[in-house]
Amino acid sequence: MYIADVSTEKRLYCGHTGTYYRWERAGRRIYDNNLFSNTTSEVLTLSNVDRNDNGIYRCEYYHNGWQPADFYLVVKDTRLPMIYLPSNQYVAVVGAVVRLKCTFGQTIPKTTAAWWTKFNNGLYMNLSGSDDQKYLGSFQSIQLNLFSVTERDSGEYRCNGQTKNGQNFLATQLMIGNKPQPPATGKPIINVMVGMEVTLSCIPQFAKTNLTSLWWGKKWYDDFPSINYKNKNKYSGGNLSTPNLTIKQVHSSDAADYRCNVANIFGTSYVESKVVIGRAPSVRVYKRVHNPVIGDPVTLDCVFTYADKFCWKRVKNGQEEPVDTARTSGESTQSLTIQSVEQQDDGEYRCYGSNDISTANSAITVLSGHPPVVNISKDCYVLRVGDNVTINVIVKHAPMESTINWRQEGNIIYNNTRQAVGELRNPFLTIRNVELKDAGNYTLFVKNKYGNNSGFTVLKVIYIPLVTTTTTKVEVNKGVDTVLFCSHDSNPTPTHVYWTKNGVNISAHETTKYNGSTIESPSLVIYDTGTSDSGTYVCSVSNKLGFGYSKPLQLVIRDTLSSERKEYSYKTPLIITLSVIVIILFFVGLMVCYKRRQRNISHYENPDVKQGDVHRYSTARNVDEYDLPNQTDDNNTVGTTGSLDDRNEHNETRSFMVPEFLKLLNEKDKYTRQVQLEFKNLSESVNPCHSGSEYHNETTSLMKHNNPASNTTYQNTTLTIKEVCTFIL
Repeated sequence: MYIADVSTEKRLYCGHTGTYYRWERAGRRIYDNNLFSNTTSEVLTLSNVDRNDNGIYRCEYYHNGWQPADFYLVVKDTRLPMIYLPSNQYVAVVGAVVRLKCTFGQTIPKTTAAWWTKFNNGLYMNLSGSDDQKYLGSFQSIQLNLFSVTERDSGEYRCNGQTKNGQNFLATQLMIGNKPQPPATGKPIINVMVGMEVTLSCIPQFAKTNLTSLWWGKKWYDDFPSINYKNKNKYSGGNLSTPNLTIKQVHSSDAADYRCNVANIFGTSYVESKVVIGRAPSVRVYKRVHNPVIGDPVTLDCVFTYADKFCWKRVKNGQEEPVDTARTSGESTQSLTIQSVEQQDDGEYRCYGSNDISTANSAITVLSGHPPVVNISKDCYVLRVGDNVTINVIVKHAPMESTINWRQEGNIIYNNTRQAVGELRNPFLTIRNVELKDAGNYTLFVKNKYGNNSGFTVLKVIYIPLVTTTTTKVEVNKGVDTVLFCSHDSNPTPTHVYWTKNGVNISAHETTKYNGSTIESPSLVIYDTGTSDSGTYVCSVSNKLGFGYSKPLQLVIRDTLSSERKEYSYKTPLIITLSVIVIILFFVGLMVCYKRRQRNISHYENPDVKQGDVHRYSTARNVDEYDLPNQTDDNNTVGTTGSLDDRNEHNETRSFMVPEFLKLLNEKDKYTRQVQLEFKNLSESVNPCHSGSEYHNETTSLMKHNNPASNTTYQNTTLTIKEVCTFIL
């Protein structure tokens, strides 16, 4: 504040260094005239000061833009009221409360009135409520209160006083406005490597009131002290002319929060940025070539580290171009998905990941195609034993790198003396000299890089019946009933069973002498045998392919012994024999119990039985296990035939001698009470060659006809008899 007496000369000094200067009074530009001189220099001269020269003077100097400096000039006149103001300028933000106060000094004559006026539209208007105050003592004061000020309240306010000699006033300037809006920043978090240079952006926003200053601070505990601008080797910029701050040669200690502050006469605003010491991004691709099926979606994955921005490009004709966003998703992520692959989508795709430090990228190739198509020429092949067959196949979409293999019931078929497998371009399967074991399901598996597929067909082998008997000679006593055992295996279904004696057909159904000789019960029952029944018997079975015959079976009839010979023959030897048998059976029983304790389930395995070898059987590992005749060449299966329905009866646990067991095999009712067939790990598949299903595992094939139910047939079935430890007496 400057003080000058009336009718004197007064000089006002700007006090700031600048290239250019200009002066204002009450918001109006001052030019050289009879009252003012040196209006474009650092010092303004007032000639012959008058009391009307009271007020605010502004010096504007140019230094990186025009900068203001305000001064207040007080002109003293002892004849008029002496007025004092605490400040020649008040600054407040919109909505604040402003209190303007002035004090009157002691004068002669005394001040008798005081009031406030505001300069508005070129006129000074009295403010209501301030002109009726009277002051009788010295140094009295008045105060003007303004509530919830707005920008319209800005302007020059005068505190007026009056003595009997006249009036005097002192003016102050009130400026109402807003503090600047917070500046913007390009990025709130910036990653940088040690040793690099980083620039923190600060973008001041538009403000009605000019900014007076801009500076940067670095966080230290809870405060943001100003950075050391004098360190030119570390910092540059960060001021009104260059708001962005550049940090050179970044050190780990530079990792911190930074604040860009902007200020005007009404206040300060700021924006914060964070510097993080980071690393350059890297990328890994786990699958560089994708082979999707046309029409399916495919997702391309790039795994980035230290990257925060991602994008995908496609390469066409050596040039990068944006991916088709209408058919893809994830273009700005680490994974790009093509929704429905088409041939036109094949090619190279590039993923990019970046941060503030650098950018990493990698390439992925898409090659689409089709899975293989397999068409076998026929769904079913029906063959006779000894025939040759070739299964022809058409395979599509199987390039050279594709693989094929033929399988029968899950087992891979390799080239051998009877079977030949074609190559990929012609993947046929030829079977020469077809055998019974060749019957079953055949599948061709084809696999390429787009998927796999298979074709399925059934090979059915038909043959004349295989007929077997249990022995080649039977001796029985005269007058007893005799059973000549016969069993058969046939595909197709057998039509008739015949027995001949000495080459002559037996009419088993036309006399009460015989029973059996049917498909269901092929064994021949002879009642009340006599000497005339002796002879050579043959069992024959027919189907639509022809007849099958058993080996001849000789029946010998013995006369019964007289009672005296019986008594003589059996009395003494019988006692000795029974004693020996009891002792032997005791030790045998102990051995059997021990072995059966180790194994709860015994399996019956077959020897190799050929057509016509009807009398052959052999003893297995102990007295309770027997090899049963089989009608196939597969050493791992036992052939049984006939209706084996209604298997829900309780298992009896006992042992069997050979003749008794073989007899049970051909007597269904007793068989079902004594023996249980078990089928382990079976899976079902529909056989198109007939109405029915096939159940199979690695060693078992179970064929079931749905119509008629009475002809249900189980083929090549592993036979298991559950036993407990028993003695044979």
